[in-house]
Amino acid sequence: QQLSDQQAQLNPIRRAEILAKANIPVFIIHGSDDKVVPFSANTGALRTAYEKAGVASLIQVIEADGQGHSFWPGFFQCQELVDFVINRCTK
Repeated sequence: QQLSDQQAQLNPIRRAEILAKANIPVFIIHGSDDKVVPFSANTGALRTAYEKAGVASLIQVIEADGQGHSFWPGFFQCQELVDFVINRCTK
């Protein structure tokens, strides 16, 4: 219940404009078949907010074809994610 009560403060989709205006970099790996967290209402909405704010270069999205909301190893073993973090930490 506490988490539900704090959705406006904690949910990145609801805070997308604020994150984009603050130039917060984001990297997302999202399964194309995710039924728990649908792409368009979540990752797609966040990407759109970044595009509208003119900072599309700060968000990188990998859509994992055929993956759902699971423990697929590609979500945890992703060189692109490692590179993203290293590049953002060294700027």
